[in-house]
Parts: sequence; C-alpha cells; structure tokens
Amino acid sequence: MPPPPPPPPGPAAPAVGEPGRFVAGGVSYELSGWWPRVGAGLIDFVIVWVIPVLIGVGVGLAAGWVPGLIVGGVALLAGWLYPSIMMWKTDGRTVGKRAANIRVVQESGQPFDAGTAFLREFVIKGLVVSIANGPTSGLAGLINVLWPLWDDQNRAVHDMIVKTPVVVDQRAPVPTAQRESIVTSA
Repeated sequence: MPPPPPPPPGPAAPAVGEPGRFVAGGVSYELSGWWPRVGAGLIDFVIVWVIPVLIGVGVGLAAGWVPGLIVGGVALLAGWLYPSIMMWKTDGRTVGKRAANIRVVQESGQPFDAGTAFLREFVIKGLVVSIANGPTSGLAGLINVLWPLWDDQNRAVHDMIVKTPVVVDQRAPVPTAQRESIVTSA
C-alpha cells in the first residue's frame, strides 16, 4: 500500500527570494535601496513640515500670531495625517515615494489598508519614534533612518515592527487625471 499523500500546504509565509528581492502574496519585488528612500523622505518632509510651517508663519505675519498659530497648527495636523492617508489611498505610495518610484507593501501580500497605514506612519513613525527621540537626543530617529544600510532586506526599524518592506514600484506611473482624483478624494 502506498504511503498517504502529504497534507496540503498551509498559507506560505512571506519569503525572501534571491538577494535584493522580497516575495509577498506570490509576487516577487525588488527591494528599494537606501537612497530612493532618503529622496522620498525628503520630499515628504517638505510636505509634512516645511509647507505647514510656512503657511502658519505667513498667516501669522499677515493676520497676527493667534490666527497664525491656529492655521499653522491645523496645517501641521493635516501634514502629520498626510502620509497615513496617502499610503492607504494609493496602496503604499506617498508623493515622495511616487517621485522615487518606490512603495510600501505588506509582508502578507494584502493591499495596504487604513489600519496598517495609520499604525506605520502615525503611531510608529510619528509618535513612537518622535517620543523616543527626546530622551535619546535624536538617536532613535537616526537609528531608524540608518537601519536599512545594514539590514539584509533594507528595512528600517518601523518596517520590521509593522512588517512592511519598501520595494521598487513595478506599476506604471499613475496618470495625472487619476492622481488628481485620488488627492481630491482623500
């Protein structure tokens, strides 16, 4: 009598393929290098911090310090929520990531959802790293940003916590009309 057939395979855990690649949901992705991540981060930094501060200062100079603080505070809050909303609405891409042709994926291979976007961008990067920066004099943020340089999958600490590798975007660039509808629907 022949031996019984092996049991059907269970859900496969995400695997790393050849060096520089990541496999999730049956799709092989090229991992992003550090410099595209830095470029994307700089563009997003301008959107999250520089523009809101300039708006607040401009209103403050034109209308007084109280309206400037109010408008600047609202602009900073909107800037702080921007990465979470963009990552959710565009499946792991912010304006900076689009410019650098990279995006964030979930190790599970599932589409980027609101909960993962909020956890990654607002809670871990926005709150936890920012709070940890205080007592460590910025060392926590520096370690987070530099970690991909020595990690075999180019992951920052927040990528490991939330299980979200950053990969080269294999999709065609989003057409302008669609991009405008995504931004206005957010």
